[in-house]
Amino acid sequence: MIPNIFTWATKELSQDAFLCWLAECAKTETKTYNESLHSAAINFIGHCFKLHGLSLESNQFFDIEVRKQYYNIDVLVIVNEKYAIIIEDKLNTSQHSEQLTRYKKLLMEENFNILIPIYYKPFEQSDMNIVKKSGYKHFTRESMIEILDTNINSDLTKMYLSRLKEINDSVFSYKELKKDEWDNNSWIGFFSMLSNEVTDAGWSYVNNPSGGFMGFWWHWYDDANCSQYLQLEESKLCFKIWVEDDKRRSELRQLWCNKIIADTKDSEIKIRKPDRFGTGQYMTVAIYDQDFRVFRNDKIDYEETLKKVKYAMNVLDNVCG
Repeated sequence: MIPNIFTWATKELSQDAFLCWLAECAKTETKTYNESLHSAAINFIGHCFKLHGLSLESNQFFDIEVRKQYYNIDVLVIVNEKYAIIIEDKLNTSQHSEQLTRYKKLLMEENFNILIPIYYKPFEQSDMNIVKKSGYKHFTRESMIEILDTNINSDLTKMYLSRLKEINDSVFSYKELKKDEWDNNSWIGFFSMLSNEVTDAGWSYVNNPSGGFMGFWWHWYDDANCSQYLQLEESKLCFKIWVEDDKRRSELRQLWCNKIIADTKDSEIKIRKPDRFGTGQYMTVAIYDQDFRVFRNDKIDYEETLKKVKYAMNVLDNVCG
């Protein structure tokens, strides 16, 4: 097997280069020596149009201009001197500051009035609100796999496709791995799926002196004294509070611990006081007594696991309502 260059070219600039190259292959002259590659490139640009409710037939792409790092835009594809496809390309990072809206403003000042802003990230991202509010459409890993998985006569596209499939397999590995075999990508895949079932969810890696963990938080309540919410710390399901006033933290953590344990004392699902209380603004006041995940034949039973997650939500509803 030929080594995959994308095993080594893991930076965003490498991905920028691939996207520029793929877009440039939509030029008519590419069709004369590699029709399958040209077709994939047209489909790539066409999907950007489609995400914004626009349509352009392949024979209508008469001019393609590709610019890299123009006004710091990762990839800019100008189609027919009229359409400006802005591609913000990310790998393990996410958007920052006002960069997304700034790019649009700069191009509008150059009289590119038909803008097609695209956000491309092969890895999962917890919060896409800024992307959506900025008018960008998410070009997903799954869409790119579908475009490239078409017997293209190109070693480079085959290598990039292979890398995307590796990422896909690692993210969905939670469906196949035993409970003790999950890695960060397994948790990311599970959290991404879970975020479709609940509202106001966020997740990321949480660094701490104990070594860190993949965390998922959701189901927030607020009162005059503190905030209450749920958090997964990998296999541990926690009932948490946030208290700003350091003089009231001891009182409030005991209060909420008592409330939650009293509400669940007759439940088959055991909820207990944590081994030790924290003292910071964010404190765990109660936890599930064991791994919240349910496994059957060494594979996660997602529906049964979801029931345990929703039970915790109902508990918080009861004590906060």
